[in-house]
Amino acid sequence: SIINKAMRYSVFGGGKRIRPILTLATAELFGRDTESVIKAACGIELIHTFSLIHDDLPCIDNDDFRRGKPSNHKVFGEAIALLAGDALLVSGFDLIIKNSEVKGIKKQSILKIMKETFFLNHICFPIRKNKYCNTNKFRISFIYGNIF
Repeated sequence: SIINKAMRYSVFGGGKRIRPILTLATAELFGRDTESVIKAACGIELIHTFSLIHDDLPCIDNDDFRRGKPSNHKVFGEAIALLAGDALLVSGFDLIIKNSEVKGIKKQSILKIMKETFFLNHICFPIRKNKYCNTNKFRISFIYGNIF
């Protein structure tokens, strides 16, 4: 489908993959098998890609290029880019929750923090003008910590 093409365009459109690399390195640091967190690492990258697609939209930063290529909304249109980003967000959450190392109370904590982070982003957006809220940085660090 066109939404899948838009998702693939951004997911496989370059980037350093720092977040999944850090996820795997952290698992290794704590003596965990990296295979056991591969889904979480992929999920984190999908969520990051969602944030880039949405950040580039005209209603936010209106960026024409991402990673040296036309932004998703420039190639597929705003509506498809929005839906592709949303699909990546849901897919990312799904992969994190299906991670074999994330169980019970940790899943509930991660979902709660993610939900609050996204609501906080909406509150901070008019204030931040393209700067992260420090609280969100803390929350994202908490999510990483609870995956392991």
